[in-house]
Amino acid sequence: MKQMLFIPTLIALLLIHAVGFAATEHDPITISAPGDLIRTNGITEGSGTESDPFVIADWVIDGSTTGYGIVITGVKAYILIRDVMVQSASRVGIEVINSPHVALEECEFHADALGLSLKDLSGAQVRKCRFLDCTGMGIRMSHCRGSTIIGNEFSGRNSGIVIMDSSTSNLIVENSFRGRAGLSLYLGSGGNRIFHNNFFEAVVMDSGYNVWDNGSEGNFWGKQYHGRDRNSDGIGDTPHKIQGGYNYDRHPLMAPWNK
Repeated sequence: MKQMLFIPTLIALLLIHAVGFAATEHDPITISAPGDLIRTNGITEGSGTESDPFVIADWVIDGSTTGYGIVITGVKAYILIRDVMVQSASRVGIEVINSPHVALEECEFHADALGLSLKDLSGAQVRKCRFLDCTGMGIRMSHCRGSTIIGNEFSGRNSGIVIMDSSTSNLIVENSFRGRAGLSLYLGSGGNRIFHNNFFEAVVMDSGYNVWDNGSEGNFWGKQYHGRDRNSDGIGDTPHKIQGGYNYDRHPLMAPWNK
């Protein structure tokens, strides 16, 4: 029995070392009222303003018992979640509902059923996070508007992004999708912009009306793109058809995008 309890801690320590987190184990965190924004509940600094957000940082959270790592609901304060790793959450790693001023930066989601759920909010920021081997999906966006998903890594068959339930005007840029991690946009989720992403082996579907380039450059599609680049400008000569609807990447990249 003692050996079994030791295993999750050992895994956490190995992962901390691998990604360079200077982190400490913490219990799952639930925030649904101003009184929850306290140090004993994972807040490490800040006052909740735009210039000085509450910070949840440098934690490793095992969600195998409760099913989740962090849940934030109906909070209007500014919150930054930074350098947090959530692993083995059977329901969701981090869930943000109706909390418009939450940002995530350099977090890691490992073997969660669903890495990150964003619901009923606008202006969310997800930057430089890693979604590794999530069994259901990496990010699910539902009723989201004006949010930015930038510079993230998705690895594993089901670890990509699903955009649904009339999620509009979101920006999906500079992300890498590996190991069949994909991107799906469902009907009703339109006006989103997707470019400068690397879809190495991704399954990508779009049933809405979205824009897949910035007017001059689109995305890298790996072996899925069969066009040529006769003038050697790094842009495919023919558009790349997106599965599931009528959308095209008009300016597909011939090599992986690199900042």
